[in-house]
Amino acid sequence: MKRVYMVLGAIGSGKSRVLHNILQSEELRGAVLISSDAYKEKFYNIPVSKPNNGYRAADELMMKAFELAAKDDKVEKIIVEFCPLRQNKIKTLLSIIEAFQLSLVVLFVHTDNDGINKERVESRNKNSDNVSEDKVAQSYSHIFQNVCPFLEVAEKTYLIDNSGLKDESPCVVGVIKKNLVSICDRRCKWVSKICKNLVDG
Repeated sequence: MKRVYMVLGAIGSGKSRVLHNILQSEELRGAVLISSDAYKEKFYNIPVSKPNNGYRAADELMMKAFELAAKDDKVEKIIVEFCPLRQNKIKTLLSIIEAFQLSLVVLFVHTDNDGINKERVESRNKNSDNVSEDKVAQSYSHIFQNVCPFLEVAEKTYLIDNSGLKDESPCVVGVIKKNLVSICDRRCKWVSKICKNLVDG
């Protein structure tokens, strides 16, 4: 069965950092990488998150690329980096997963508070990004609600905390498999919240 690895998280959570780490693994050698952020820079020559027509086109390109990779019999593994903000895009990705009966593994990247995300985005803004603090806060506040539909259909989910400083590596603080939750680090403040969201539906 074809497998898709989805790196999900709010704006500024550190998805790209986790993506970079997993791309080094032998298990994912030869996987097709799909990321709208990468498309924005490669095909539209714009900084990540700079709002214009190229930004929206890159998101649409990501959806189409995912569908094409799902259809391609030669593709065995797909990696998708995605910030689940808009319901229509969430539904599109979920419908592709269902239609092609893809096996889903989620790597959910999160932090202890939105101040961490805002600080990271502010640093990125100095390099021509222009994501507002309000958008970062909105992304953070809705992330559990928006990510849960993926977790509900995932074969396995890794809960990854990226609250630390630049020199601290993101770490797995929990694993969800077939409704069974294993918490690896109970000091992490947000793990119990995501588990509660799953139970409450």
